[in-house]
Amino acid sequence: PELSEPSFTGFWTEVLGNKAPYNQRINNRTYRVIERKYAVFPTQTGKLTIGRATIRATVATRGGMSRDPFDALFGNVIGRGQEIAVHSQPVTVNVRPLPEAGKPKHFTGTIGRYSISAVANKRTVDVNQPVSVSIKITGVGNIKSVAEPLIPDLDDFRVYRESSDEKMSKVNDKLGGTKTFEEVFIPKRPGKLTIPALEFNFFDPSTGKYRVLHTRPITLKVTKPEGYAASPDVPYTRPELSVSPNTQELRYIKTKLDDLHPVGALLIASPTYIIINALPVLMLAGMIAVRVRRERLAGDVAYARSRQASRLARKRLSKARSLAKTETAEQFFAEISLALTAFVADKLNMSPYGLTSDRLQELLRERGADEALVADLKTLLQQADFARFAPATVTEQTIETALHDAEQLMVRMEGLRFA
Repeated sequence: PELSEPSFTGFWTEVLGNKAPYNQRINNRTYRVIERKYAVFPTQTGKLTIGRATIRATVATRGGMSRDPFDALFGNVIGRGQEIAVHSQPVTVNVRPLPEAGKPKHFTGTIGRYSISAVANKRTVDVNQPVSVSIKITGVGNIKSVAEPLIPDLDDFRVYRESSDEKMSKVNDKLGGTKTFEEVFIPKRPGKLTIPALEFNFFDPSTGKYRVLHTRPITLKVTKPEGYAASPDVPYTRPELSVSPNTQELRYIKTKLDDLHPVGALLIASPTYIIINALPVLMLAGMIAVRVRRERLAGDVAYARSRQASRLARKRLSKARSLAKTETAEQFFAEISLALTAFVADKLNMSPYGLTSDRLQELLRERGADEALVADLKTLLQQADFARFAPATVTEQTIETALHDAEQLMVRMEGLRFA
């Protein structure tokens, strides 16, 4: 069976996975059931629709019309596979806006149920030296959209955002996890300084109310280092990092300039210099592009088949052209049929064998093909099947027309978007 996922327009979606298969009896028939669960988070208000899911499968049938002439002679005594498609019903969700009652003044938009904690990597530090504070938010909800806690302007610290990290988890069909924010606090003066409690607010859908949490305050012992001079504008620099008058690696600023004049054209502005230096870069970029393409062709079978579909189809048509004689009519039409069928199969990473004319027509319609193209393909495939089993009726004109029609069909199908 082949599953086409439902569309989730207006939702952020995460697949939770499949439950263990089980059997269920409906109308005196036993069905194999596999439940697939998703976590969906609406990103806008109003009525949103979760599209229908589609599953395609081949079931055994008996009877029915067949284009195989041997069925007409001996009867269709063997059941043939029939491909069917079953669709789920769309689901409409009414997404209400968040309530205004009780909304915090600085609401960040986070929704779920969470807890928060904050830990500093050290409690004793020199003035103007960093302290890293890890703020960890854990709970149930869309952990990727969790907002950073509110950090007010602090007179005693300079604050810098360092990084954030998230780890998602799935427990009891619910999505959650932990998001960690790393913040750097740099004390501006010595003494006993406190990083205040940081506010984190969110809307809890299980209670329908807003919640405001706070971290615990963090007290730091800030020491006065050697050579410290109190100045809010000049950062402290340790003595061993001071520049000595004897330093040779630095050129001091000149306050008096001599007569300045150009000494000639800049070498880097000459066309020869630009070409010589740009050529290796272009060659390297080309080699990287070729390597990336080869690696993708080697590692991505679907991509490789799609990229090579036109070339292989042209190759098969070229082979058919060499067989364009009444003596080899059966091989000619077999190659024509395979070229057209395999082109669509390669584009969609499917097997060409067992791909019926009806299924081909359905696939082309799904990719936006017009009815004229679908009808022409159906006619040519029927002609090819008939000619393969009754080659005596084929003429040179029939072969020439079929080859021309196949080449035109190939050009028209190449204009479709199969991705």
